[in-house]
Amino acid sequence: MDPPGDARSDAWFIHQLALRLKAKAQQSNDPIDEPLRALDWWYPEDELGDTKMEAVLAEINGWHTQPVARDVDPGGSDGIVFGIDRDGNPHHGPQVNGFAELKADGSTACGAWIYSGVFRRDGVNKANSRKSRDYLGHGWGFSWPSDRRIIYNRASARPDGHPWSERKKLIWWDSEKWTGIDVAGFVQGNLRITSPK
Repeated sequence: MDPPGDARSDAWFIHQLALRLKAKAQQSNDPIDEPLRALDWWYPEDELGDTKMEAVLAEINGWHTQPVARDVDPGGSDGIVFGIDRDGNPHHGPQVNGFAELKADGSTACGAWIYSGVFRRDGVNKANSRKSRDYLGHGWGFSWPSDRRIIYNRASARPDGHPWSERKKLIWWDSEKWTGIDVAGFVQGNLRITSPK
């Protein structure tokens, strides 16, 4: 809904303030203004000059930093979401699909690792999703990290990998890997069962 009269969103205010501060810093040679001169305030705008908030969510999710030349196509098949900056230049590469793809070598960037996976290469804003697929709510919004709904869900299975309760089972060992209703809350690996001596 468009705001009435001169009313604007908080996002509009912050965006316009950042643009003005950055423009002012560009006219300065003072070293104190260097952080503002270096600020990458790339966000595309709507017709009212408001930031496209899904572009901010794409940055929070994380992406590969190497820009890729392409047409403007949010959610394109190449995995680049909002990849064109306000001036029409390529800004970044494909989205990461989750925090496991993040690297410390500068090839990826992420605004908040716990939300990485909320706006992946498929171009679907999972925070906006409202189609629950199970009783845990997968498909209804996004739960961090990795859309995990129950933290420490490994506790739902006995040491041998079988659920403590069939009615309350979340994850279990299927003889080759961990599987289940929720996203496993640990690094996947082999189950090693040792018998007592």
